[in-house]
Order: sequence, then C-alpha cells, then structure tokens
Amino acid sequence: MANPDCARCQRPLTKARLAKRKRKCYRCEVAARREGRQRAHDRSIESEDFTAADYWRLYESQGGTCAIYTCRASGKSKHLTVEHDHACEMGHDPARWCRVCVRGLTCSMHNEWIGRTGDDPKIFDSLAAYLRVPPARSAMMDRMMAGNAEETMATLHNEYQISWKQAKNMVDMARSVGPSPRPVPDGTVVIRYIRIPRTTKELYEIVESAPRMNSEAALERLFEYGLSERRAKTALNRAWQTGENKVSCSGGIVRITYHGRGARQSYMYSIEI
Repeated sequence: MANPDCARCQRPLTKARLAKRKRKCYRCEVAARREGRQRAHDRSIESEDFTAADYWRLYESQGGTCAIYTCRASGKSKHLTVEHDHACEMGHDPARWCRVCVRGLTCSMHNEWIGRTGDDPKIFDSLAAYLRVPPARSAMMDRMMAGNAEETMATLHNEYQISWKQAKNMVDMARSVGPSPRPVPDGTVVIRYIRIPRTTKELYEIVESAPRMNSEAALERLFEYGLSERRAKTALNRAWQTGENKVSCSGGIVRITYHGRGARQSYMYSIEI
C-alpha cells in the first residue's frame, strides 16, 4: 500500500492521488516539476566560467526583461537566451560562452536577429537610418507632412485652397475609411491616418504626388523634357505594359507610372523627374 502522506509536505494524500499511486500531492508535484525544469535550465546555461548564479545576477541587473529596448519578454514562459560574442578569442567552442564574451540576456527572437547580422553593429545603424529617412519618401513622393487633425486641416486650407468643411471631411474620412486621393491644382494629395501604438496621440499625413494626366497630356510633358515623339510613345507604351517605366533625359531620370483607365476610358499616367 502506498504511503498515505505526501513525501514532500507530509500532508495526507487524497483518495484520487492514492488510487493513481502518487507519492506527492498535486501542489508538491507541480512544484517539483517546476524545480526540475529550473535545475535543467541552470545546467544548460552554465558554460566555461559562466555559472547559473551569473545568469540570475545578470537577469536582475536587466530588470527581469530582455536587454533590447522596449522588449517585454521576461523569461517567465520561456527563459531568456545568453547572448554572446561568437568571435570570442578565449579558445572555447563558439557555440558556448564565457564571462568575457557574454553581452546580455535577450529573447530568442532578438538573439536570432543579432546572429543573422553576424554581430555587425553597422547593419543596425543602417536599419535605424532607413527607418528615420525612408527612401520612398524622397523617391516616390514630392512632399510628405504630418501633424494632428487641426494642423492637417490648416495645411489643406492654407496651402491647397480646400475649404474648412472639405478639409474636415478628408481628415474624418482618412481615420474612418482610409486614404483616398484628391486632385489639387499642382497634383494629387492623400490624407493618411497614422496610429501611434500605446499612446493617445493622433497624426495625419499629407502625401503629395504628381498629377495624373491622359496620354495626350503625358506626351506633351515628355516633349517638354526633350524626348522625341517616337521615344516618348515608346516610353508610355512600356509604362502601360509594366506599370512603370524610367527614361533618361537632359534633366535627369523621368519616371512614368500608369494608373489605369480614367474618365472617358482614357489611359492615365503620372510623370515625375
């Protein structure tokens, strides 16, 4: 007959636990499994002169979260990874670590990111520069402005001669339905609603792009850039086939974009240089 008391806390076992021939109560069994997983983790992270005590000291110094900025991983559901310099010259296996090459504790996702870059900080510098100044803002758009609802409506009214009522409708439409282009004298503007996570701030973006024109007006514009009639027609046909085409002229590179059929079934293009 099994011992009627828990081998851990010495409390009497229930009939269900005795029927299953369990030696511990449910709470003690869960605690024992948790402690076993903890011991297995501590054994797995020990390497060279880096011990489990070093791991938990580093964990506390990081505030119990991943070392990467704003990452919320706390290691409670999945332990944080020991992130280290794989080019360590202390003579051990590059897949393991020592006190010299350990850099911090990160979640598995950020540890993989660092590994994929080959531990090259220049890649992260280039990513930061890319996010701060996206190339599409200068390559695809003539102007991009961002502001709250009042600033956006004032810009639409003052710079694009749009009435206050229409400007408010455009801002409301951008937030409720989505962006929609609106023709203005010198091109087309689109209002985009920008949601900022974990804040109550609201931003609206005004994107100004080149005006859309039919094929006759597009040909005239290409003539102004110095293209011959044959070359201009060939460029428009190529844009119609592929959606976009680039040709060189005396003033630089002309980008021709095909936008489908417009009013009266005419082919619509936009031309930017």
